[in-house]
Amino acid sequence: MLIGQAKATYIHSSNPDKTGVCRLLRMRLSPSRKSEIRGKSSWSGIGRAKGTKDVKRRIILKIMQPGAINVLLLLFIQEYYVHCSIEILQPKKTSLWVANGKARRVTFAHNEENVDSWLMEILDDKSREIVHSYPADLLLPEKRGERTIYEKNAIVPDTLKSGDHKLRVCAMMNDKNKICNETDAFHIEGDQRKDENREPHEKRFMKRLENFEDYLRKLNVEDTWPIHGTHCTIPKIHKPSKEEFTKKCMEPGQACIITGMMDDWKAMKKWPFEQFQHDPRIADGVYVGQRSTPVSLHNYVKYLKERAANETAPWVIFMSDVFDLYPELRRDYSVPDFFSEADDFLTNLEDDLRLDWRWIIMAAKRSGSGWHCDPANTTGWLALVQGTKLWGMYPPSIFHIPGE
Repeated sequence: MLIGQAKATYIHSSNPDKTGVCRLLRMRLSPSRKSEIRGKSSWSGIGRAKGTKDVKRRIILKIMQPGAINVLLLLFIQEYYVHCSIEILQPKKTSLWVANGKARRVTFAHNEENVDSWLMEILDDKSREIVHSYPADLLLPEKRGERTIYEKNAIVPDTLKSGDHKLRVCAMMNDKNKICNETDAFHIEGDQRKDENREPHEKRFMKRLENFEDYLRKLNVEDTWPIHGTHCTIPKIHKPSKEEFTKKCMEPGQACIITGMMDDWKAMKKWPFEQFQHDPRIADGVYVGQRSTPVSLHNYVKYLKERAANETAPWVIFMSDVFDLYPELRRDYSVPDFFSEADDFLTNLEDDLRLDWRWIIMAAKRSGSGWHCDPANTTGWLALVQGTKLWGMYPPSIFHIPGE
């Protein structure tokens, strides 16, 4: 049954919890050893960890009964695939990182979907010591062909020393297990110039950068977000008839706030994040930003809670085809009669010529858009299911909008 060699998984002894880096171990057996295996309770062989310079190590495989070696080998090979299911694409063996406090791209592939968060560590290649750890992070995947790709911009700290290093990437699974893999050794050019050796203009720039970062860390958005105390001059109309809406809003070209029209919508109970993320109707996911790979809404809600508050430009879901992909969602709202599609001349256009005309938008606090006019100067309506939206408007007589 064993012809020449067997495969097994060797877990480095410095990881007693068996969550460390996996290596493929090839056990080579001499002809005499092959004949001695049958009928024995255990056997040993000598192997070398593939792709490393480790010395030869001895491994003992227990055989519970004659003929059980087939099952044992299958278990070991399966364990190899589980532990090595992360394929790190960047950095590579030929990569060069500079320890200057700037970001370098880390790219890896992993096809499992039940990942809770990702953890990365930089290790010294000789001592195997962890020289830098990155906080656990939630990453959104991108489908490229048959691969599911993850990317992260990792800051290379300027405290690192020059030498060969490895990057370890670990997936923290939903079942609390951890799957890890490492890169080949690549060089990090450390020992960069210290502050006392910088030129005067470099010191001034670094000081301004530090002050700005300190300002952002201490910034309280509630103190600068002008919602409280803002006076709204846009008129409100409660459940208007079509005639009233036409007379008060459409004919004078007046923006207006309509209240009471969403009271009976199912969306008011089904679409808030805590409920919507578990809705089986959107189990196939949503599109975040310009990504072409859907992401589960549960992961996006997790991102909003754990990461979005620390970003200057949080990810936004802005889907124009959501009601084509998930037509069941149309039952959760009704179009007021004064917004009837029968009155929209664009409905007469063919589908491939018509502009996008309905969206679902989900975003973090502080997100939004700048001054703009909608495409083709179309008139739109927006219904707010959850949260608060601040609008700023200029009258049609203003042609040059500040900051535009």
